Amino acid sequence: MTVKRHAIGIIALLHLTGVLVALMGCESDPQWVDERLERVLDETTGEIGGDSTQPQVTGWMSESGTAFPPDRQVDEAPSTVNPTAEELRYQAMTELEGDAESIVERMQSMNLIPEDAEVLTLEQSIRHATKHALDYVTAEEDYLITALALMIESHRWEPRFFNDLVVDSELGEFVGLDGRFENALTIVNDFGVSQKLPYGGQVSASLLVGTTNMLDQFFLDSNAFANTADVVLSGEIPLLRGSGLVAREPLIQARRNLIYAARSFEEFRRTFYLDIVRSYLDLVVQQQSIENARRSVEQFRGVESRAMALVTAGRLEPFQADLARQDTLFEIDRLSGIQESHQLALDRFKLLIGMGTETPITIIKEMLDIQPPETTPDESVPIALSLRLDVQTARDRTEDLRRQVDIAKNGLLADLNLGGSMTLPFNDTGNRIGIDLSPNDVSFALNATFSAPLDRAIEKYQLRQAQIRFEQGIRSYRNTRDQVAVEVRSRVRQIERAQFSLLLQERNVEIAENRIASIDAAPDRASTRDRTDAVNALRRAEDDRDRAARDLQVAILEYMAASGRLRVKPDGTLLPIPGMKKLAAHRS
Repeated sequence: MTVKRHAIGIIALLHLTGVLVALMGCESDPQWVDERLERVLDETTGEIGGDSTQPQVTGWMSESGTAFPPDRQVDEAPSTVNPTAEELRYQAMTELEGDAESIVERMQSMNLIPEDAEVLTLEQSIRHATKHALDYVTAEEDYLITALALMIESHRWEPRFFNDLVVDSELGEFVGLDGRFENALTIVNDFGVSQKLPYGGQVSASLLVGTTNMLDQFFLDSNAFANTADVVLSGEIPLLRGSGLVAREPLIQARRNLIYAARSFEEFRRTFYLDIVRSYLDLVVQQQSIENARRSVEQFRGVESRAMALVTAGRLEPFQADLARQDTLFEIDRLSGIQESHQLALDRFKLLIGMGTETPITIIKEMLDIQPPETTPDESVPIALSLRLDVQTARDRTEDLRRQVDIAKNGLLADLNLGGSMTLPFNDTGNRIGIDLSPNDVSFALNATFSAPLDRAIEKYQLRQAQIRFEQGIRSYRNTRDQVAVEVRSRVRQIERAQFSLLLQERNVEIAENRIASIDAAPDRASTRDRTDAVNALRRAEDDRDRAARDLQVAILEYMAASGRLRVKPDGTLLPIPGMKKLAAHRS
């Protein structure tokens, strides 16, 4: 019976530990983490208000992560591919392959759009980017990491359970003439909970259950083992240094950091929308420039054919035809350069929106049509300073630095800590596993510790550092406000400049078209150079007009972002605000 009771005690302790470990394992489930993370993000999104959005956590995050096989081996010497020059081969181009006509044909074939190319509009590109773009996904993950940092810090201020199992053996001295040693085996299980206090300090409660066994009499003597059980309540509270809100600073800062992260993510979404619009409209302008260049090549060829006919008829000097041919070749070379630049821009656009560079795409030629706002620099600056999220974060960070000064001042105080504990023993009468509470055996302990601030040199240096950082923060915030004011004023002027440029370029196109029409009306009065100059002037005017139209729309969106009034839907597309003409893209 002695052995049986003894074994039951050990098994009970081990079983309790196993249950607790299993519970802790369940709490590590990624789905459990994601559910709580999503609740934290919901609360933060509600706090910053507006049309803010947040990353989707449940679903795609639950099964993410890098899993390593248990038998994974580490390669201490990874292989390198670096052949010598003798092992490499270089195939030179033949003279026939290097002539001008062959090169032009190859360049034109490389710029052909495959039939299976994916057709993308601006909105389709934005929606694709919000799901696959590297920068966007990284911004989401940065936001999630900050939220997880808050959850980690918050958990430190929640009741935290622990369970420690200690197995200890002790070898005694040689006893008697029978040649045996006095040996003991002790098993102690400490199960409890601890809680940080809001203004410093900590309290804890634990249950210590132990059993001690004399190994040499384990199977012979019923008194060879003893069981104990104690409930211990303890606490410690600082009264000077480390007390008050100073103790909660890590949690306070973590919560504020999550607000900053939410603002930063929303600012990123607006900036990211602008980046995609700029890149997309650049592609549209390049496509229009390619079409303008192709028409220009055809017009140059027409001028060249006419010049050759006049030279054959003896009405024109041969060098005039050579000049026309030269202008045609120059324009063909220019067209090839634009096409190559367009292909490079397409590949970069694919990288921007998170699409594989091997995927063939074609861009729908569409331009935004947003009416310019009626505003002045003086009206826009106060709006920007009140609405810009980055300005609000810069302002709030100065408050963080101010708190650091207060924390540093608290570090100069003396240490005065009060502590106490209470132990409630449970007697094990009759060597049974059952317990018998004896209140008369309850013990109390109180203590107070005072440490004089004799050496606070380091803390004084830290206080001075905090004061300097605070002054730097104030200057940085003022500089941020000034930079925003300069940016907003510049954006307003940029809209005016873009409007003026668009009007001029449209007028230049009319003038160039009238010039060509006048030449066509009296062809004998114009020289070959007059014709080629007119064609060049028309092509430049059309390119400048298309670029000016793009610049105006981008200037409007940049002004909206600079003034803090640009709003983006959860799918990444533009959300028009009241009074703003809806996004009605027109295709050319």
